[in-house]
Amino acid sequence: MCGIFGGIKNANSSIIKVLGILNEARGEDSAGVFDTDGYLKDNTSFRDFLTSDTSDYVDTFKGYLVGHTRFATTGKVTQNNAHPFQNGAIMGVHNGMIRNFVELKKYYKQDELEVDSEILFYLLNTQGIEGLKKVVGYYTIIWSDEKNPDKLYWLVHECSLAYSREKDSMYFATDGDDLEIALGHKAKLIESDEDTLYEIDINTLKITKTKINGLKTDSGYTSYKTKSSYISAHRIEYSENDWYRKDDSEWIANVEKRNAQDEKWEADYQKRLKKAEFKRVYDTYSMKCPYCDESVTVNEAHKEICPFCRTYLSGQVYYCGACDNAYMLDNLDESCNCPSCNSNIEISDKTKLERLRENEHKILWD
Repeated sequence: MCGIFGGIKNANSSIIKVLGILNEARGEDSAGVFDTDGYLKDNTSFRDFLTSDTSDYVDTFKGYLVGHTRFATTGKVTQNNAHPFQNGAIMGVHNGMIRNFVELKKYYKQDELEVDSEILFYLLNTQGIEGLKKVVGYYTIIWSDEKNPDKLYWLVHECSLAYSREKDSMYFATDGDDLEIALGHKAKLIESDEDTLYEIDINTLKITKTKINGLKTDSGYTSYKTKSSYISAHRIEYSENDWYRKDDSEWIANVEKRNAQDEKWEADYQKRLKKAEFKRVYDTYSMKCPYCDESVTVNEAHKEICPFCRTYLSGQVYYCGACDNAYMLDNLDESCNCPSCNSNIEISDKTKLERLRENEHKILWD
């Protein structure tokens, strides 16, 4: 489960950064970006990736900027294994899983490849779209070709990608909800079974679509599968003689470990909610950023970026009815007491809540 995001032409770099931070939930092992001039990548979260130099690179992108956040499935967490990947004239990023990666790299004698994504760009560089018909798996791929520098290519096969075309720009992301949060309106979702090549002219934003037949997912798989579904299916369907079983063992152990961590966090979250009898604050209201103490407007999705310190205000926001302060659940200790007045955080004063809701919503990055 990796994340892909970006913008084309006159896209606002601040919105692209917001999309990148929202995509951290899909992968925190590595991050990278590329445009028409080149690429930057590192084995770190996207938030840490946004150093001053990297931030300037994003702010001054040429033609388009494509970003990626990696959840390591095959290959170690190293800078070299971060996306984007380049193979000859092709540079791109990938989200998904290539089921016959080991088989393909052995057949084409590409033993130096460590990440399943790399075989996609090898095939695109050497065989074009026809090469992808040899791949078994599910994927979203975005790539550029030095032979056609004014084009950007998307292909979604049993995976996900959403986009929104604005007046003189275009934005895209793996998750349509992230685009809706960043742009303030609905985005268009590419159907997972569409198997259509999108060719985008980065100057005019014209999209040319070409149906691609013959792409393979897997025997028994007819729709997009999450990693948890994949693990269950792996145990049930695969035999001891399957060539990919040994290669996937480390990846499965890694996913199971992360799933266990998620379950523990969810159990702790529910326990704290029940203990404090929290009530969520919906709609738009103002709060102080717990990191820089500046006043911030937060929307009902509770996914905002502080415009002052550029910190992602993750988690749910709750309001202390005793002292007028709002806090992130992540910043409360186990007692669930207000850091300011030490009262148990709950909401009972409807007048104060209504007053908070009078604040008008505004896009923080404008």
